[in-house]
Amino acid sequence: MSDQQLRIYRIEAGHLEEFADAWTRGVEPLRRRFGFSSLAWTVPAEGVFIWLVAYDGEGTFEAADAAYYASSERKALAPDPARWIEANETRSLVPLSGGRSSVGGSAP
Repeated sequence: MSDQQLRIYRIEAGHLEEFADAWTRGVEPLRRRFGFSSLAWTVPAEGVFIWLVAYDGEGTFEAADAAYYASSERKALAPDPARWIEANETRSLVPLSGGRSSVGGSAP
């Protein structure tokens, strides 16, 4: 079973485009190398970045997430988009019985 999280970031005013570019070029491909999959959206009028991240590999989401953040590759990301995050929310998601449990499924 895939573990998934919904992450919502409020981005510093005027930096949403920079954040999204840095995330797309750095975070997302690195996450894939660590076994994660993701989908992301922006809400430009509110300066919000929303993404779903899923892990379906060996071990737990938490262990893979910790390994990702501890990696030299993550520490070397430049620019590091985290510098533009003013506030964040993270929710662990539980799929409905019989529903798809991985990022990238089709909409109902």
